[in-house]
Amino acid sequence: MGLSTAAIPLRRLLLTCTTAALVSPCAALAQESSLETAAQADLWEATALNAWLEGFMASHLKELPSAGASVAIVKDGEVLVARGFGLANVEADRAVDAGTLFRIGSVSKLFTWTAVMQLVEQGRLDLDTDINEYMTDVELPATYDEPVTLSHLLTHTPGFEDHIIGLFGTDEESLRPYAQILQEELPLRVRPPGEVASYSNHGTGMAAYIVEEITGMSFEAYIQANILDPLGMTETTIAQPVPDELADQLSLGYSRAANDEFEEEDFEYVPLAAVGAVSSSATDMATLMMAYLQNGQFGDASILSEETAIQMRQPLFRHAQAMNPALHGFMDMSQDGQWIIGHGGDTFWFHTLFAMLPEHDVGVFLSYNTDTGGAGRGRFIDTFLERFFPVADPETLEPDVDAVERLEKYAGTYRGNRFVHSDFTKVGAALGPLTVSITEEGALTTSATGSTEFVESSEGTFRASDDHDVIAFRENADGEVAWMFMGSFQITAFERLRGFQHPTVQAVLVGLSLVIFALAVIFWPVTAVVRWRYSATPAAEVRLPRFARITAWIAAAGFLLFVVGFASMSSDFNEIAFGHLESAKRVLALGSVAAGLGAVTVALAVWCWIKGFGSTSTRVVYSVVASACLIAIWHMAFWNLLGFQL
Repeated sequence: MGLSTAAIPLRRLLLTCTTAALVSPCAALAQESSLETAAQADLWEATALNAWLEGFMASHLKELPSAGASVAIVKDGEVLVARGFGLANVEADRAVDAGTLFRIGSVSKLFTWTAVMQLVEQGRLDLDTDINEYMTDVELPATYDEPVTLSHLLTHTPGFEDHIIGLFGTDEESLRPYAQILQEELPLRVRPPGEVASYSNHGTGMAAYIVEEITGMSFEAYIQANILDPLGMTETTIAQPVPDELADQLSLGYSRAANDEFEEEDFEYVPLAAVGAVSSSATDMATLMMAYLQNGQFGDASILSEETAIQMRQPLFRHAQAMNPALHGFMDMSQDGQWIIGHGGDTFWFHTLFAMLPEHDVGVFLSYNTDTGGAGRGRFIDTFLERFFPVADPETLEPDVDAVERLEKYAGTYRGNRFVHSDFTKVGAALGPLTVSITEEGALTTSATGSTEFVESSEGTFRASDDHDVIAFRENADGEVAWMFMGSFQITAFERLRGFQHPTVQAVLVGLSLVIFALAVIFWPVTAVVRWRYSATPAAEVRLPRFARITAWIAAAGFLLFVVGFASMSSDFNEIAFGHLESAKRVLALGSVAAGLGAVTVALAVWCWIKGFGSTSTRVVYSVVASACLIAIWHMAFWNLLGFQL
């Protein structure tokens, strides 16, 4: 049942009014409303809420599984729940409680955006000013005519590439001043600002650096003095490692081992601390949620004016009309007809949700201390909304079979635009492309949403036939569909792939090259042995020079070993993200040697044809191997795998 009259199914509402019409229609509706209000009050009663949580979390943590979780729920300015579930230290059998600190990942960015909006409120920053005017030791190149502004940083639309290497650290040596990190890792500007969103940790780092430049304070000192101290958040810190007085309250992070047990992991350092280093408790996160929900006020403290707090909830950028907008720092996480704002956060071992429903004055904080927790957030919020804020299903949309031909322009392969352009981790962009297909009935399906059918609700916009999910498309200046957007995922756009960038084209070329290399590595030695065994060495005039054959064979073997080594190295993404590049350097060195020998092989193939060495058939075979080398070199260059692009 719904929690308010507006949520009561229409058929039931009409039946109620019709049945009572002979007596008093208004009285009947009032009675129904009072029953709903009473039901709502019962749901939010603390004992009932905790009983529901205990039952849900007991099975939830086992299903994930996760060693422990921290939960806070606030409503109408009161903390209804602030507690823990499971263990903060498995070996010591230490339970999670309301004061246990969890690493909240990118939820830390809310402190950055709050600091920025405080300075905007004071007139010390302007959202539409070129950020180069605020930065002393860091300067963005004028790659495009349009400058990058704080509005772009707030909405993740500055047009930066992503950056992965060294995003995390294993010790305090990885922690450096923001200016130094940004100088060393300045992201490329790969598209005009304001065009599409692409989540940027380094963009947030620039905002934190600007706070330091404007205030003359370290970012840590600024948020302590202007957010944590005013709100009395004594169980929150951005320091790494956490201060001694909080160390005993910190939850350990865990990974799920192969034997299904929890394996303790080391503390994760975040060099750009403002983008993901905060550790906090359920109690303190409840306080922060109430401050945001109460327009920047908490008790006698104020961290934002009412006007600024409301502004932070307002749309600042939107990919398309039906899409969730990017707000002034908050993410619009609306789903199932409910307006939800907040932020998500992930480290390798901790996964966090910070979600608020302003229209209901409700906030939910949830954090897991195990690498499997990422999937848990969606399950939790879906169950929470279904129980406390159920809404009627939208009107079912029927596909139009006559639209099949017209919808062909949307079908194709798309790639998320959040990836690295300037180093060898660019190859990650080749993984997991998204496909859009058309059904015979005239609906769209995507590989990301399984069997869900999307029906056109307006030109370029499609809604799930029986749900609230939405996807939309945008054309380029030539009238071709160039972008796809997902309604609740406003921090990334999906670009249309064509030509040589299409994964099928790339896969065919790479696969064909590897087959040729494998055949060359196996075939040439085998034929040499057979000839030797049966004394069937061909005449010199039909053979290629020995050094040409040896060069091509080593090149082919080198490319095969490079692929195996790269796959092995890439399987441990943690090492790259933590800046451990020893294996990467060895693999890239092998690849560069193979590419060099491959280039020599190509030159030798041309030379053999010019000089007429060997028979026509041997030259053709050699040229096929040389062509495979050329394709491999081109691919390596395209994906930044030549040299040491680290």
